[in-house]
Amino acid sequence: MQGTPHRAFYGKIEVKTVIFGYFKMRQGKILDAVDLESPPFERDTTGFWFDVPKENLKLMKQKGMNPAEAIHAACHAILNRFDLGHHLRTECKIPQREYQSKPSQRKRPARLVFFDPPGTGASLSAKAFDYVSGLVHEAFETVESCECKSGCTHCIQSTTCKESNIVSSKLGARVVLRGLLNLPLEESAIPLDETGITNTIVDAEPVRIVPGVEVEPCDA
Repeated sequence: MQGTPHRAFYGKIEVKTVIFGYFKMRQGKILDAVDLESPPFERDTTGFWFDVPKENLKLMKQKGMNPAEAIHAACHAILNRFDLGHHLRTECKIPQREYQSKPSQRKRPARLVFFDPPGTGASLSAKAFDYVSGLVHEAFETVESCECKSGCTHCIQSTTCKESNIVSSKLGARVVLRGLLNLPLEESAIPLDETGITNTIVDAEPVRIVPGVEVEPCDA
C-alpha cells in the first residue's frame, strides 16, 4: 500500500461455514451450549485481505484490548469508505464466541478479509482493491477525526452488520489502521484494561503467493 511497507492481497477465498453447536438462550442469556457434528459448507469466491502487523497485535494484547473488536471495527471502517461497500462481505464477529468465558479452541488469524458474496458472480472486491490504499487512508482519517465517543455509522459501525456491531472498538480500529499504514502509536495514551479477554485471535501467517504471480506495488 502507498506509503507503507505492508501489503494488501487479492485472490481466491474459500468461505467455509462449520456448525459446531448452538446455544440455548433465554432473555439474551446463554443457558447451555450444545455440541454438534456436521460437514462444512464450502463456497469459493474472490476478495482481498490485510494482515494486522504482529507488533500491533502484541500491543493490543499487552494493553488488554480485544483484537476481535479492533479487527471487526476496522473492517467496517474500510467498507464505509467504499460506495458499494454494503454489497461486500467481511467476517462479522459473533458476540457469543468472542465474549465466552471458557478458552476458545478455534483461533483465527489477525486478518481483515473482504469478499464478494459467494454464488453471485460479482466482482466488486476487484473494484475496491483498485483503490485499496485510498480506502485505508480514508478510513483512518475518518476514524481519527470522528467526534463520536465509541463508534457510529460514520466511522466504524455498519447498518448491515449481521451481529449488530456489538463486537467493536473504536480505539482498537485506530490501532489496527495505524498499523496497516505504518503510523506511530502513543502507547502511553492507550489505557490498560485488566478485565481480561477471551483469546480468539493469533498472528496471521502470510498466505503463500501462487507461483508465477508477480507482486506489484500499489500507488492507488
